[in-house]
Amino acid sequence: MTAHPDSLAYLRAYPELLLLDCTYKTNKYGMPLLDMIGVDAAQRFFCIAFAFLSGEAEEDYLWALVLPAVTALISASGSVSFRVTRALTW
Repeated sequence: MTAHPDSLAYLRAYPELLLLDCTYKTNKYGMPLLDMIGVDAAQRFFCIAFAFLSGEAEEDYLWALVLPAVTALISASGSVSFRVTRALTW
């Protein structure tokens, strides 16, 4: 996982919404790229971190969420709720 320290600082200021977006087969190894994106008070998006996952199973996403930087932010925010939506593909 790659995250710039300034992005993590910005996330600490605006921890209310964390979006996860995963693109499928983005490199020659077919590993999905997970983008972690936040939203600030002016409803502007900012990049938090990127990670290549081994797949798109629930366990792969959980791996990204239990990384030390992410767990510290989740525990510091007090209450956390997850809403999962799936995009339709054809």
